[in-house]
Amino acid sequence: MPKKQTIKILSLLIAMIMVVGSISSLAHASGNLLTTAKDSLKKEAANKITKEVKEDLKKEELVEVLVYMKDQVDVMRIAKATESALASKLTPYANKMEVRKAVTEALMDKAEMTQGNLIKYLEQEKEKGNVEEFKSYHIVNMLFVKATPEVVENISYMDEVAKIYKNKRHKLEYIVEDVEIGLDSTEPLWNITRVKADQVWDMGIDGTGAVVGILDSGADWTHPALKDKWRGYDPATDRIVDPEKSWFDPQYGVSLPEDSDDHGTHVMGTILGREPDGSNPVGVAPGARWIAARVFDRMGYTTDDILIEAAEWMLHPGGDPTAAPDVVNNSWGGPAGIDDWYRDAVTSWRAAKIFPVFSAGNQRPGEPLPWPGSISNPANYPESYAVAAVDRYDQRASFSKLGPSPYDESLVKPNISAPGVSVISSIPGGYAAYSGTSMSAPHVTGTVALMFSANSSLELDEIESILASTADPLTDSTYPEAPNFGYGHGMVDAFEAVSEVAAGVGVVEGYVLQEGEDLEDVIIIHEQEITEAFEGSEIEIKARLIDDVAVTEAELLVKPEGKSYWFMIPMDRISGDHKDGIYRAVISSDMLVGNSLIYKIKAVDYAKETVVSEDYRIDIKFGILPDEYHQGFESNALGWIFDGCWDWGKATDSDPTPYEGDGLAGTVIGGNYVNSADDWLITPPIDLRDTSLQAASLRFHQWYRLENNYDRGHIYVTKDYG
Repeated sequence: MPKKQTIKILSLLIAMIMVVGSISSLAHASGNLLTTAKDSLKKEAANKITKEVKEDLKKEELVEVLVYMKDQVDVMRIAKATESALASKLTPYANKMEVRKAVTEALMDKAEMTQGNLIKYLEQEKEKGNVEEFKSYHIVNMLFVKATPEVVENISYMDEVAKIYKNKRHKLEYIVEDVEIGLDSTEPLWNITRVKADQVWDMGIDGTGAVVGILDSGADWTHPALKDKWRGYDPATDRIVDPEKSWFDPQYGVSLPEDSDDHGTHVMGTILGREPDGSNPVGVAPGARWIAARVFDRMGYTTDDILIEAAEWMLHPGGDPTAAPDVVNNSWGGPAGIDDWYRDAVTSWRAAKIFPVFSAGNQRPGEPLPWPGSISNPANYPESYAVAAVDRYDQRASFSKLGPSPYDESLVKPNISAPGVSVISSIPGGYAAYSGTSMSAPHVTGTVALMFSANSSLELDEIESILASTADPLTDSTYPEAPNFGYGHGMVDAFEAVSEVAAGVGVVEGYVLQEGEDLEDVIIIHEQEITEAFEGSEIEIKARLIDDVAVTEAELLVKPEGKSYWFMIPMDRISGDHKDGIYRAVISSDMLVGNSLIYKIKAVDYAKETVVSEDYRIDIKFGILPDEYHQGFESNALGWIFDGCWDWGKATDSDPTPYEGDGLAGTVIGGNYVNSADDWLITPPIDLRDTSLQAASLRFHQWYRLENNYDRGHIYVTKDYG
């Protein structure tokens, strides 16, 4: 194929695409090609439906599924960006609250923006009787749907849908040893002393100020070991206060906490149980407050959609992100293996600075003894903190499931161990001894509450690191070295963990510098050039960053109008060096919502000192207006999208003479477009909402040279941003 000639398009275009080779086959698609396209679409849709759902589609009149949307929020990036933007202005506690609000709002916005078409379809089918019920979630961008097989199959063809999961059932499993024990003790029991919680109390730290949550069978709030600690109750006035922020019951809708089993009350007792007179101190953090969501029914069953709904409530109890707990105990789990259905929920908790504790899982009836890799899902997620069970002799309970995690065999899973055999705690009406990893997990939840009580500004990664480094290593003949896949890092040590974070004790981190090095903070030089942008466009931001040693990190922080969350965009160095360079980032079109946005530039130097620029505002317009717009590409190309070889700038000697001035837009200024060019030049959106307009015309000056029989140029008009 001969070398292509240069093509130049000057001034204004609506949209042009350069296609190499003949395009007649595109205009006259054969029947075979159309059939192939349909088959491909059908195959793609079928791949979205899991095997379990396909089986239900064949035999059920109504199918319960979870529809996982393709577009999910990067919650960790939202959290980091918000924290970066606010950290220098707020206390650690206030910063945590702002991050929680930002993560929640970003999740809600994503669900609202992406679920609209699907919800509209479901509403239409519900009127026809083909959909029995559906519910939208945002902690994961997902919907629960109970509908006919035909509706489920139709959903799979929607481009915005990524996966369709079966709405699975889960059974609560634990071992009841004694129905009831007459407990009357003022001394902590063996399990409490083994994790050294009593030694933490002697330090004057008992969990006060921390809030714990559980997803369980509920909890008996009238139990004397728990009543005064329920956040929805004020013992000073004997009144119920904002119960909707401290109790959620998607199973039965009961207004005050109760237990459909004994399980949740037992779990909660191990976390913080103690009676008002100080007797029966069965809990690790008796000064903490609690909230709960009842997810298991009176038969001990729950479903995925209820667990998702409860996880979402825990993110913002009663609609208030600032009411979220510091740590959530999950003494439940499903089968082993990879199953991502709950992973985004756990990640959202972490982004909101909520520590997720999970039981490692028990051997179930009919199962063999736990095998390597048997650890339950979601405990096996990298984001979950999994707890194994041991007896009073520090031997792993025979039922306690084993790592490694199928997600990453290099991870230590389970993460840690705690007492889980013959653990005495509260049950409705008294006290009882139960066994299971359900009983071991709350020891760690209580320990985390003690750590937050000692230092409320702790980060989750810090907590994990401290729990691991202070754990008492455990081994046996199967696992002779620690850490291992049976016990994790070993027995949780509340005293050592809290000692690491209590006031007056800390860790100093940083770089050892020679005298005279890195004495200056980064200098950010940025002159705002773009003050207006159009919907659907992209915005390029550049800044010069100067430091006496090195700029190690540069980010652009972007916040849409009226939102509490920030987007974080890494800035790349496009010229200069680490001491003095030009950095660039692009604000993508999906961030241009509302009437304006705020951006700022963050830079970090070698000494980890952070500098953040002032706020800059960009107004967002719907589109350019007829009779008011002219673009000569002299000083900017505001709102234009240059794809592939398209470019704009000053004309060179090899270019045609611009119609006016020196500026033009074309395919490779001063050169030839590539042989495989298939690229777009797109104008800003044109605002034609004025109904008084009789007509509107687009005029532009052009020069082009196309190679005959090889190249084509097309102009397209679209009414929906393409």
